[in-house]
Amino acid sequence: MLKFHSEDTNPVLRVSSEGIILYTNNAGSHILNLLGCHVYQILPEPWLKMVDNALHNGRTITFYGEFTLHVYSFTFTPVKEKGYVNIYGLDVTQQRKRMEQELLHAQKLQAIGVMTTGIAHELNNMLAIIDGKIQMLMQENKGRKKLLNELRLIQSSIKDGAEIVRRMNKFTTEKEDREGFVAIDLREEIKNTIDLICPKCKEHSERKGITYTINLDGVKHVSCINGNPLGLREVLINIIYNALDSMPEGGTLSFSTREENGSVVLEISDTGIGMDEETQTKIFDPFFTTKEYGMGLGMSIVYGTVNRHGGKITVQSKKGKGSTFILSFPIVKGSQGITKNYAPGKGMSDKKGG
Repeated sequence: MLKFHSEDTNPVLRVSSEGIILYTNNAGSHILNLLGCHVYQILPEPWLKMVDNALHNGRTITFYGEFTLHVYSFTFTPVKEKGYVNIYGLDVTQQRKRMEQELLHAQKLQAIGVMTTGIAHELNNMLAIIDGKIQMLMQENKGRKKLLNELRLIQSSIKDGAEIVRRMNKFTTEKEDREGFVAIDLREEIKNTIDLICPKCKEHSERKGITYTINLDGVKHVSCINGNPLGLREVLINIIYNALDSMPEGGTLSFSTREENGSVVLEISDTGIGMDEETQTKIFDPFFTTKEYGMGLGMSIVYGTVNRHGGKITVQSKKGKGSTFILSFPIVKGSQGITKNYAPGKGMSDKKGG
């Protein structure tokens, strides 16, 4: 006979074919109290109907129920030869909240995308007119070297403006963009990014008289992921700079990698000031920032880029206890990490600023 643990935090019940509650654990008793019934009483509708359907059809039935701000997934598993149904509950409140937050974030991006598309169209029209006038002036003033240089500078700025508009449009576009995707060794990409930002970190820490420690001990050999190297580097740089900003007195920035359920998981942790729950829910929103400077687009770009790579990103943080960003990317099938630039354990030592 199957035994249940009464200490289980998830509700478990057993119900006879007549709908009589034969057993419940402590968590299940709480659910029954909310339903207004107890052990050895008949289960109320619509539960009773689901018990009957599960036994009659010999199939598992699942439904969701909400009790005192908690959402549960209940699975009705029939045991026909014994004439009863086991009901297993699972608290899925956090998963539901996360799904709602992801949906809300996607809706915000969609709204901004519509607005950006309109703005981009108007800006491109204006930039095209200005560029046309500049070209006309350059034709009419071929002999005036100083003026031509100034006009070329203006023309270069116009091209920069057009590129910014293009990137804004790309950022808010929902369609998957796989341009420039190759197999990437994430460990090597982390190392290259650290090498890239170290001079700036050192200059910043020396100017402020503080010390940053970058700990790469947890960065292990993992399988390749599919991605755009420039895009992933931008993700890493944004998270790193965000972490450094959260450590005004200095601190430690730690990286770790592992493989889990067909994905490569990267964790980036800091010992900074941390975030409250409200900030955590808004951290990936466009134009949200807690800083006195900046536009609040860095972490939104991170979120969008990770999504375009088929990955996921979450944050865990407590006020005054630091933050951890957790990124996961699908493994490239049949691949293994590339280690041509450095051997395991070499080239990955701690780096200190200051």
